[in-house]
Amino acid sequence: MAKRVNKSPGKKQPLPIVEIESTKPTKLKENQKKLKAEIPLELKQDFIKISSRFNKYCKLLMAIIIFYIFAYLGACLQGFLFNLDGVVTTLLKSPFGQICFVINRSSLMEEEEKDQVIDGLTEINEQCKETLKKLGLLALVSKLGKLLEAAYDIIIKIRAKINEVRKRLQKTY
Repeated sequence: MAKRVNKSPGKKQPLPIVEIESTKPTKLKENQKKLKAEIPLELKQDFIKISSRFNKYCKLLMAIIIFYIFAYLGACLQGFLFNLDGVVTTLLKSPFGQICFVINRSSLMEEEEKDQVIDGLTEINEQCKETLKKLGLLALVSKLGKLLEAAYDIIIKIRAKINEVRKRLQKTY
């Protein structure tokens, strides 16, 4: 086995060049052991520094990738909630408009009562929309409960007015 090493003073020594005479596994292992033993200490320390920097870089890269994944999922969730907010707002406008239309056409209520009922419904509807904008869907259940309660109160008032009108009609006829 022939070895060639540049031994000039003041320069770092390059890795020794080892020529393998046979490819038998035992000789190959012996040559690898000799090669490892001949690697200078400075080179080992440089390799350790490079590998530690590479490990830090890998950890930083993984942290950035994980942050990107969570940011992407957050953006997807925000888009979904934005679309859901639009759908819920649309669904709230339709029954609200229908209720206001029926109340305006009703002859059972006086104008002041109609205005009070429509103002109350408008306030509840606006609160519901503002809640969806500010808090998302967190307070949706409570606001819908209040809206249903207000609608129930309106229905009770309308039924009372209908009963009053029936009584008047029965008395006159």
